[in-house]
Amino acid sequence: GEAAIAGIVRSALAAVTRGEAQRWAPQGIRVNAVGPCATVPDPGAVLASEPDIAALALYLASRPGRTLTGQIFDAAGIAKRGC
Repeated sequence: GEAAIAGIVRSALAAVTRGEAQRWAPQGIRVNAVGPCATVPDPGAVLASEPDIAALALYLASRPGRTLTGQIFDAAGIAKRGC
């Protein structure tokens, strides 16, 4: 069903992100991904807004974010974890 397809797509995204992160790391280029949630969130879940996702992208591009590479950030969990 849809959950299986979402899992396959998420696994592929993870593999590509990590592979490209390793490929570009010697040149000092970081590769990360912000993806949609893997499952349908609970009805009461707080979803990330565009400003939340933009703030994460800015952090990843900033000097403090330089230690993060090869990571996938779940857009549904950004607001919950306060990234």
